[in-house]
Amino acid sequence: MGAIFRSAECFGVDAVIFSSKQGPSITPSVSKVSSGASEHLRLVESSSLANSVAALQKAGYQVLAASLTEHALDAARFSYSSKWVLILGAEGSGIHPTLLKKVDQELYIPMRGKLHSLNVASAAAVFLAFATQ
Repeated sequence: MGAIFRSAECFGVDAVIFSSKQGPSITPSVSKVSSGASEHLRLVESSSLANSVAALQKAGYQVLAASLTEHALDAARFSYSSKWVLILGAEGSGIHPTLLKKVDQELYIPMRGKLHSLNVASAAAVFLAFATQ
């Protein structure tokens, strides 16, 4: 989580929304790994990511999800809108299917090696680099 915060701050992300029900909470260790980024970001704890997604879409945000499904498009070639949100899932389990059904577009990172995915913090940095070009 701290590494994601650090990448988010470095790429100029306005806010990070995270689940209050799943995933790590903001601990001193997370803050330390963020190298101070958690102090510069707006961190929003959500009790319902589905409701947060609906509110963001209503406000005109393009909701994107990191995914390896057949519906996903190449993140390097995707045309990002000026207002976008990226959903990242837990390593292993990914994004909950109910939440994935609500997104506007699924994206994948093109890989050249034998492995098919990055850890979530590395993937966050790559997606943010693509989206902010």
